[in-house]
Amino acid sequence: MLIVVVVLFIVCWAPILVLNILQSFKLVPNIDVRTMHLRTVLDLLSYCNR
Repeated sequence: MLIVVVVLFIVCWAPILVLNILQSFKLVPNIDVRTMHLRTVLDLLSYCNR
């Protein structure tokens, strides 16, 4: 059961954390329509963990 919780936590939060890291190193543009839509989708995914 603990493994399931940890895996779900990683699945829900890892994408947004990776996007934040990529944006901080300027590997992904901050102001782009696709990036803004991706951020919205990843934010919604992070709410699935709650």
